[in-house]
Amino acid sequence: MTNKFLNEVEQLILEIDKIFSERKLTKAEYSKKRKIAKALEKDDPNMPDDKKYAIATATAKRVAEQDELDLSLDQELEGYFTKQDEEEEGMFDDVSTEDLLNPDAPAPWEKK
Repeated sequence: MTNKFLNEVEQLILEIDKIFSERKLTKAEYSKKRKIAKALEKDDPNMPDDKKYAIATATAKRVAEQDELDLSLDQELEGYFTKQDEEEEGMFDDVSTEDLLNPDAPAPWEKK
């Protein structure tokens, strides 16, 4: 085996290790994990601790990821709605559906 091959294998191992290594839980995730573990304990007192905490950890991470997605979506949506949108609200309420569907009539925003 050549050194080049061994170096490539070593790099692959390092990349795989990076992918599969566990990160530490945030405070919020840890708190959620404890709550989930308590609920599991209450639901099934005979469940082994390792299984209970594995389920609780995975669930806490999944919930945290979903919360992050929801937050980023909220922040993204805030950028789409501006004061100008609020000022334009109701501007075309007096336009009928027939007017909008009539291909010969100009669009209400083009009438000015």
